[in-house]
Amino acid sequence: MRHVVAAAIVLVLAAGCGNSRPASKTTTTRTFSNRVEDACLQRNQELSQLSRPRNKADFTGYVVSMLNIVRFYRGQLAALHPSEGRRYFARYRRLVHADEASAVALLEAVRRRNRPAVARLGAQQRDRSAREQALLGRLGVSC
Repeated sequence: MRHVVAAAIVLVLAAGCGNSRPASKTTTTRTFSNRVEDACLQRNQELSQLSRPRNKADFTGYVVSMLNIVRFYRGQLAALHPSEGRRYFARYRRLVHADEASAVALLEAVRRRNRPAVARLGAQQRDRSAREQALLGRLGVSC
């Protein structure tokens, strides 16, 4: 049971990493950074509204709901085309995609009660989250 709760916490922190307060913008035009930040803040808000799982059955539903939110976010990102920072944006999108695969693998590890895999996947997710935040910073996004 403890590894289910720990896995859920890792997913919440990773998927909704960063702060959830909007940065103040002085311009009224919606720049690329504004659009990415808006999508990111929307994702973080939706993720924060998910109920924390209390058991393995709840965890399955939680991951499915989280994946739906993250996939919608990925779709929002796919519709954006940066004029600058294309390389950083492409790397960020690849990391977000890897988050999905990691969540599915984590779900399987929890189902199989594979604690070493849960720990390994959690550590990988924390590392990816740090890289995602660095890339977002390079794009001028602070969500």
